[in-house]
Amino acid sequence: MFTMGTDFTYDDADSWFRNLDKIISLVNADGRVKVMYSTPSAYVEAKLAERLTWPLKKDDFFPYADGPHKFWTGYFTSRPALKRYIRSTSAILQAGKQLCALADPGRNCEVLLRALMEAQATAQHHDAVSGTSKQHVAFDYAKKLSRGVAKATQAMSHSLVGLLPGISSGPFLRCELLNVSQCTPLQQLSSSSSPLVAVAWNALGQDRTELVELPLPKDVHVSVVGGLQVQVIPSLDSITNYGPSEAGAPYTAVVQVRLPALGYTVLRVEPTATPLKVSHPVKPTGGQPTSGQHPGAAAVLENEFLRLTFCRSTGMLCQVTNKEKGISADVLQDFFFYKPMSGNGQNSGAYIFRPAGPALPVRAPGTSANVSVVFGPLMSEVRQDIAQYLRQRVRLGRGMRAAQFTFTVGDLTPYRGMEVVMRFSTNLSNPEGLFYTDSNGREMIPRRVNFRPSWDLHQTEPVAGNYYPVATAIAVPGTDAQLTLLTETEWIAPYVNCFSLVCGQHYGPGLIIRGSVWLTLEPPASAAAVWRPLQDRIFSPPHLSFGPVGSRKPFDPSAAAKLHDAAQERSFVVAPLP
Repeated sequence: MFTMGTDFTYDDADSWFRNLDKIISLVNADGRVKVMYSTPSAYVEAKLAERLTWPLKKDDFFPYADGPHKFWTGYFTSRPALKRYIRSTSAILQAGKQLCALADPGRNCEVLLRALMEAQATAQHHDAVSGTSKQHVAFDYAKKLSRGVAKATQAMSHSLVGLLPGISSGPFLRCELLNVSQCTPLQQLSSSSSPLVAVAWNALGQDRTELVELPLPKDVHVSVVGGLQVQVIPSLDSITNYGPSEAGAPYTAVVQVRLPALGYTVLRVEPTATPLKVSHPVKPTGGQPTSGQHPGAAAVLENEFLRLTFCRSTGMLCQVTNKEKGISADVLQDFFFYKPMSGNGQNSGAYIFRPAGPALPVRAPGTSANVSVVFGPLMSEVRQDIAQYLRQRVRLGRGMRAAQFTFTVGDLTPYRGMEVVMRFSTNLSNPEGLFYTDSNGREMIPRRVNFRPSWDLHQTEPVAGNYYPVATAIAVPGTDAQLTLLTETEWIAPYVNCFSLVCGQHYGPGLIIRGSVWLTLEPPASAAAVWRPLQDRIFSPPHLSFGPVGSRKPFDPSAAAKLHDAAQERSFVVAPLP
């Protein structure tokens, strides 16, 4: 089989096919070989007819390279904002399809969802989600997705009105900028405003409990009716892709909400004269009052399952303990950067990753991150100022088996070409240097540094040649514990010197990126039982919609306190999936 076709060629089909017709005719006239136009299915049928025994390949071909210094590991993280947008809008589309199927037996919903379906299909092009398109083309992909989300929001609003009789007559609005502390329906509340209905939709087939964030309007106090506990914290800085934003809310209410399988929970948000207590960041004193003092610790975060210790010398994570399983590991988290190769043939770009040398620390030697700590009843978090262009929040929620690391990186314009990476180093016993990365969120593929299972590798790029795509998860197993990281968008990861786990983001000049990674530490045999469900929860967070309180029948605040009341919480499955 000879394949034909590639990028930026075969523009003149008539010329190509006329000449191919001549080649086919001349070869067939010779008689030794029969040539014809074919398809992959016809080729496979012909090979099956030969009854050959084929070798079984269990690995993949990553990372690709088409030259000694041309490893195609740059596109794994090129245009990270677009990659994240494609993934998050995919989850919106799934939730919209569910709501339409449950509430709209006709085709009105499907018509409204069509734009997002088509935008998602277009975004799967190999120059779209890969991040290798020109900038104006990337803007067009994002515009199509945004228009699709706007139509899908109408479909979801129509469905929610049908599913919530007497609670709200709509319309329902979504908050697309919650990750930068913006939510127009909430921020427009005033002391004289009518209450809002907040509907949290769970697109998964399992019950779940999540922390939901509600950006609060300035100088307006709110209450969440329903007996739910609320913790108010200072919001993360509001940003755009290219700089700070003045539109963000100064404070955020964190609410822990129980969500039924494939169903919704209704909250009521209303202005109140009673101010909510704010959990302000404080300078650490060496340990959480309820957890005791830890020598050498700048701060400690602790819940029922995990304890995270931050070293005083660095201000960064240095130890993780799983209290329930009785296992602990030194886990040193920090940030590094690669300088770009310049003037030596192949440079880094949208496709290629080629650093000039090993990674260098972002923090100057002997310096510590500026650390503050927020303690509260629902979650606690460490906030770190690491560099002028780099900040991080580490959060540990009540009842959560994973810690969330949310970073903000940029603007890197003064450092043109810099590649910033997050590194987790661990003392887990792993003599073979074995680690695993996921294959599009499905099976985990074993990896080892400078090794390929299917062929003898001659390594020409010791850094770029050891980076692998991480769509959702990477895991390093030890004898007694497994460290697993999960992402909300595609990253790249190598396992270096058997002890360092590196997750990287590829940034363009001027771009500001905010993203999250989740960390778990579990026994190897049972680790998947924790991180696999978390993988689904990260992909499909609670879908929040906000609408006015309905007037068709009075809203009963006492019913809202009953979380299992049919009017305030409803599941559309007979029983949750396992």
